[in-house]
Amino acid sequence: MAWKQRNESCKTVSDAVCALSGLSESELLHPVYTPPQEIQNLSLAAEAIREAVQRKENISVMGDYDADGVTASSILYFALEKLGTVPYVRLPKRMSEGYGLNPSIIPEFKPGLLITVDNGIAAHDAIEQAKANGLKVIVLDHHLPQGDLPSADIIVDPHVEPANNGFEHYCGAGLAYKLAELLFPCDSQFLTKMQTLATIGTIADSVPLVGDNRFLVQNGLVTMKKWRSSSTAEQSIPAGLIGLLQVADVYDIDETDIGYKIGPMINAAGRMRDDGAALAFRTLTADSIERGVLLATELQTLNEARKEETAKYEAVIEEVIERDCLAFTQPMCVFVENMPEGLVGILTGRIAEKYKTPAFLFTNSSEKGQLKGSGRSYGDFNLMNLVNAAMPFLVRGGGHAGAAGISVTEENYGAMVNAMTEQMQSYELPETDDVYYDLTVKSSDISHVYAELQKFAPFGQNVPRPVFQVNDILLSPRGGNTSKRMGKHFEHIKLFGRGFSIICFGMAEEYVKSGSPLSLDVIGMISQNAFRYSSETQIEAVAFKEHKTDRKGRPTSLRDALIRNGTI
Repeated sequence: MAWKQRNESCKTVSDAVCALSGLSESELLHPVYTPPQEIQNLSLAAEAIREAVQRKENISVMGDYDADGVTASSILYFALEKLGTVPYVRLPKRMSEGYGLNPSIIPEFKPGLLITVDNGIAAHDAIEQAKANGLKVIVLDHHLPQGDLPSADIIVDPHVEPANNGFEHYCGAGLAYKLAELLFPCDSQFLTKMQTLATIGTIADSVPLVGDNRFLVQNGLVTMKKWRSSSTAEQSIPAGLIGLLQVADVYDIDETDIGYKIGPMINAAGRMRDDGAALAFRTLTADSIERGVLLATELQTLNEARKEETAKYEAVIEEVIERDCLAFTQPMCVFVENMPEGLVGILTGRIAEKYKTPAFLFTNSSEKGQLKGSGRSYGDFNLMNLVNAAMPFLVRGGGHAGAAGISVTEENYGAMVNAMTEQMQSYELPETDDVYYDLTVKSSDISHVYAELQKFAPFGQNVPRPVFQVNDILLSPRGGNTSKRMGKHFEHIKLFGRGFSIICFGMAEEYVKSGSPLSLDVIGMISQNAFRYSSETQIEAVAFKEHKTDRKGRPTSLRDALIRNGTI
């Protein structure tokens, strides 16, 4: 395994961030705001909503069961409530109904206005039935259209005609927020509240953190950081969200907290319960912090159960990959019998990352003779190339460049895999044996580097955190120990440097087998570990090796290490 610098022209943190994102410093620090009027048909949607409220028509919202769909539905609920109406909000039951609007749900909606958010662009049959039942339909979606557009009255989807939109990378919550901007252009306090929800949806849905998405998230995080310290937090953050933040036990909240704590708690409900998304929605729209805490505690319990189930099925998937000799297939298509549907997406992502290839994971569907699957991309490969290649063999399929959902009959599964494999042959994935970093920094500069990084936050899709090489890190004992095993099965290990730590997820055994070296070269991301009211800079290691000698070529033993750091 070789360690290689990705771009040797990078000399500073700014160079590394700009090279990785393809953006200038100005674009990163001062992203361009897109006025909502520039989004095609959004003004028509706002006008139709106002008219429906004035006529006192029934208004229904059809969302989705993930964090994006739940936050988007919550924004529309608050906006419509503020306009003077109480909408009927319906989120799909993941296991029994599947994604988005389908014909079986239509009878629930009273004649009037139906708004689909984070879904709808592929719901042709359901929308036709809705219109036949006397509903006017607005589609507010960000997924890629599949063939012809549905017969909705108004379609707001930046991917329909990207050239005619100010910005094409919104998620569902981002579009819902832009709609709120049109409905309440002068109510900055209300929009600030809705921006916090849109920030969660934008980060959790892994849409590009560029342009207006970046503008939105930068400002949303500024507001959310004040949730604990401000006595007036409830004026700028929904009460239910404050309750969720309390239960999640976050402090100086950033994009990492949303991506790894808040988003998963919201998603867990829909993954673990058929109607769990409704619980997440009730949490975010709770009318008091106390109510929010009560409901969020249930979300937390579901998320812990989700972690345990995920770990169990990860082991099962590994057995299947080994049994069926799938380790070097591209894309990797894995079928696991009777796996909970709610876990398929998250496990697919882990397969793609571990094996460094686009991956699809399938399990039995509730529809007899069909398999239901989820796809995740790797690198910059557009997953829709594979979905489109396999479309002749699919019952249904859709998604975007990074993720997809598909269904296939059992008899067409082999043909589908062959079509995807053939499509992949023309694309060369990056080498998997090498570890890449963006910049080499000194261990004494770790805190300074972190401060520099924070100027370019938030990081996420299309703006990844740089990876650093830090050589000759000398471990420094804390309480007599230079390391601490962590995790339920002690699979992780934390190593103690001077003024920082090194967290090695899943590498505890590797560290021990390498002789538990006291002097290390490390490749990893530099971040901050916040706990309670203190924090520590850390390196999140992706690779390490023993640094054999010190700067003068002397061997490193425990005694040498203690002398060098001044302990003896």
